[in-house]
Amino acid sequence: MNHLLIPWLLALGVSPLFAVTNHTVTREVFKQLCQLPYSVGMLTEVNLPRPQPPSQIPFSTAVLQSTATAVASTAVISMVVVSPGSVVQGSRGTVGLQIASCQEDSEIPTDPLGWSDSPTQLSLGSDDLSYYSGAVVGNWLLLTGLFTGHGLLAVYFGRPTMRFPGGMILPVMFLTPTMATSATTLYRFGNTTDQAIGTISLIGQGVYSVSILYVLVSADFKAVYNPTEYKWVDTSQPGFVKQYGLLFKDYGHNRQWFMGLESFFSIAAGMLGAYNLAQTSCSNLLAAGTSFFGSYALAQSALRPAKTKYDRIYYSAVSGSQLLSILLNTIGSAVDSDDMRKVGNGLAVATQWLVAARGIFDGLRQIKEIYGALRSGIKWTPSQAVAKQETVVLKELIDDDPALLLADNFLMDELPEVELTNLPTAELSPTIPEVFEPALDLTPPASPILEDTGFM
Repeated sequence: MNHLLIPWLLALGVSPLFAVTNHTVTREVFKQLCQLPYSVGMLTEVNLPRPQPPSQIPFSTAVLQSTATAVASTAVISMVVVSPGSVVQGSRGTVGLQIASCQEDSEIPTDPLGWSDSPTQLSLGSDDLSYYSGAVVGNWLLLTGLFTGHGLLAVYFGRPTMRFPGGMILPVMFLTPTMATSATTLYRFGNTTDQAIGTISLIGQGVYSVSILYVLVSADFKAVYNPTEYKWVDTSQPGFVKQYGLLFKDYGHNRQWFMGLESFFSIAAGMLGAYNLAQTSCSNLLAAGTSFFGSYALAQSALRPAKTKYDRIYYSAVSGSQLLSILLNTIGSAVDSDDMRKVGNGLAVATQWLVAARGIFDGLRQIKEIYGALRSGIKWTPSQAVAKQETVVLKELIDDDPALLLADNFLMDELPEVELTNLPTAELSPTIPEVFEPALDLTPPASPILEDTGFM
């Protein structure tokens, strides 16, 4: 039937030429040109698709992937520079961005997940949820491997030196929201096996969150906050801050338990983000997101857990901005305002870039500190770390005794000979005076002038 279209195409092609040359195509000429061997009614047999306007990519979809990738990259930088707070904000904020950009009737992606969602890129099974199953199982295998390797290094170098087990909070909080999203997706759309995998994963995440909270609120917590120097110090258990300090280093006095709350918030955010897939009513999801992020913003503003004023302002601003972006999307969805939703999506993206900038800033600051240490010729080894700890203990003893402080000015070279390892404080008293006894002759020399004037 394609030959029937040729005269029509010729007519359409030459008609602009006639218009330009001011010629008029008469009706008779046009009939002769378009004379067909078939009746005009038979042309209905040619079923051509109706032209459709090109599909428009939503604003949030166009920038979502690039923003998520940038934030995930800076979250990795935050892990390297040991900044748990930035890791938490970056990973959970990505879920908030997905909720804010909810699109109704969206299908479940069957392509491989991003590297930040599934670093192992594992796929289990042959159904549409194979990459979600692989993400859950692969992430647990990855965390198990990291925990085992970290533990072996701690056995060799010492738990305080390797920051074990507190250092595991960095990869755990990086993967927590995405693991909860994949597990909840398996529970919503999977078969019996998928639902079992998702349920076990969520239970496991709840267990380690409870464990974190227990360490930070139990009587075994052996650290106290020094508000003058903005840092935590050991109380009765030397090395406690080094072992567990990454769990609470970003928080102030009596707020060390907030990391446990952060873990529960991250799990809940990931579970909520799973309902962004195949969503039939974005209004309900956005309303739930508004309540969730509103609760977190309220906790940040009321409890003010960060240890410095700068961090308190930063975290309050981030949580408030996340709440406002989802609130604008909720109102825009309710009143059917695309402009308001665009503003909300733009604010969500800007917030994530703010988190990314903070991660870069922390990385540059850490590089500066390392560079300064290298210029000073400082090179840390595990043995020197132990020697430093013993020196600190000895200095505390010297500060408590003025006589020892005076001896310190004369016999500092002899101090390392004092054996302090694994000795209680009570046993140090008879040992130290023996070392300093020859130098403690404080009798003033005889002065003839004083004797002549009658003062002595």
